[in-house]
Amino acid sequence: MTWPTLVSSGAHRERDAGRGPAPRRIAANVLIVFAGFALMLAVVGIFSVVSFSVADRTREIGVRVALGAEGDQVRWLMVRQALVPVVVGAVFGLAGAVAVGRAIEGFLFGVSGTDAVTLSGVVGVMLGAAVLESWLPARRASLLDPVRALRGE
Repeated sequence: MTWPTLVSSGAHRERDAGRGPAPRRIAANVLIVFAGFALMLAVVGIFSVVSFSVADRTREIGVRVALGAEGDQVRWLMVRQALVPVVVGAVFGLAGAVAVGRAIEGFLFGVSGTDAVTLSGVVGVMLGAAVLESWLPARRASLLDPVRALRGE
């Protein structure tokens, strides 16, 4: 009579060694893909809201330019006003990311849930996108002829 052993032989260990973390690695890769899509969606959303806000304020920009405001002043005003909600959202998002990162730390490989490089990279992308996305429509609006802007053309 042979008794079952709890320790498998070396051949079985080598065969089964690659099977353990595969589902976790697949789940981590799926999370990475969805995180990339979420980041793209957030950037597109910021662009849409900021572009709409600047387009909605075209008459105000025209009045400012007609009263003597320089184009740089108008662009900086639009960028500054667009960055306020983005910075507030980045602060709350960073706090949420740290909390969720600690909760899912078991699923992460080679990086901690509160990795400073990753979190600062995402915040940097969001702030950079917000600056670019507010500067481009503000530049376009500040280059308009004030008379056309006031007519609403």
